[in-house]
Amino acid sequence: MNIEAWLSFLHSPWLLALLFGGAMADAIIGVGFFIYGEVFFLLGGYAIASGHGYWIVLLLWSGAWAGDLLSYWLGHKYGKSLLYGRLKKSKRLRANYRKARSQLHQRQKFAIFSARLLGPLSWVMPFIAGVAKVQPRTFILYSGIGVLIGTTQFIVAGYLLHQGISMFDNILLIVREYQYVVIASLIAVIVSGWLIKNHLRTQRKEGKIKLASKVTTVWLVSFITMNYSYFFVSNAHATSPKQQIQPLQLDAISELDFQVYAGSPKLNHPQPINLVLVTDKGLKQLHDQLGWIENKTFSSDKLSFRQYVGLLKQGTPPVSDLYHQGYPQHYAFQPVQKSDLINREHVRWWRVGKTEQGKDIYLGSVSRDNEVEIKPYKGVITLLHDIDPNVDSSRVGFNSALKNAYPSAVMADEALAPKISKHQPQQDYWTDGLVTVIEL
Repeated sequence: MNIEAWLSFLHSPWLLALLFGGAMADAIIGVGFFIYGEVFFLLGGYAIASGHGYWIVLLLWSGAWAGDLLSYWLGHKYGKSLLYGRLKKSKRLRANYRKARSQLHQRQKFAIFSARLLGPLSWVMPFIAGVAKVQPRTFILYSGIGVLIGTTQFIVAGYLLHQGISMFDNILLIVREYQYVVIASLIAVIVSGWLIKNHLRTQRKEGKIKLASKVTTVWLVSFITMNYSYFFVSNAHATSPKQQIQPLQLDAISELDFQVYAGSPKLNHPQPINLVLVTDKGLKQLHDQLGWIENKTFSSDKLSFRQYVGLLKQGTPPVSDLYHQGYPQHYAFQPVQKSDLINREHVRWWRVGKTEQGKDIYLGSVSRDNEVEIKPYKGVITLLHDIDPNVDSSRVGFNSALKNAYPSAVMADEALAPKISKHQPQQDYWTDGLVTVIEL
């Protein structure tokens, strides 16, 4: 019998009660000696990967925390009579009790928090804390933190168990793609951990708000340093192979990919290619006629921070790079009028070939920025514009402006791109799938 057959009860209506009850029972004094909560946390992670909602994590955390609180209450209410009666009968319980009491006496808050990471101590620490009359608010806070950290490792392990080796391949891909994020996050975690540990060890009276402000500052500095290093010091964003432009038959355009990405297609949502331009005109000349100006891009232009700030003041910040089959756009333009730092139309162009007559063939992606969000972008997490999901209106508007400037332009809408409904998951836009082919 395979593992899926053994785990067929994942679809049972009793699954949620089983996970909550198992996570809770693991922490209840006495019961926890016979029930291993790790099994239920692993099972919860496996269930999430099997299609159950991520809210199962909250269910497991709630169960484990409820078990800790119940054990604390039992210790606080009946601890002494229960404890001393049991200590006489169990050598194992006496040993765990001595360890827990020693930890609690030396470093109260750290002992409560770390018990979840120290195996058998987690079975008795909440009860001992109740016997020792630890302040309820202290126990509630640090027990909650311990539950979050101590159980998540097993939930993640269960998730990875379901995903198999391909999940590890994806993790390696993420590490390679976002190495700046990994490095900056590791440094921030280490520094934050040191601040928290030092606060608990020295019992400083600076207060939790001041500690939280220090930790927040560490992460903010990490975020700023990561972005500054990536965009203004390194050349990571410009590491793309040189594209060879080959002759291309117009009837072969339909075989091209009509989506572009801000990095690896596996890690980023796509944006649409919705224009094809065949022309012998220079793109700068063409867009000058439209009243559009050329934008800087990080893949084509080495910008200093001072230059970047100057572009922001002008309302023409660099356009973020998108990649078509591994190559960044060759050109990017935006209108001179009706643009600001948040809202602007813009178009990116990729030169993909030449016709037999020597005209250049470009793929274009036109859309409208309408807000700013913190989003993943190739090697970093940064502030990026988000596009208006109705990309078809941008395509229609661009075509209208081009036709007014060049009445001789030949245009035809063709169903070349994927048609995406408004409710399609994993998409930042919707479209009728039409791509305007323009010959000029």
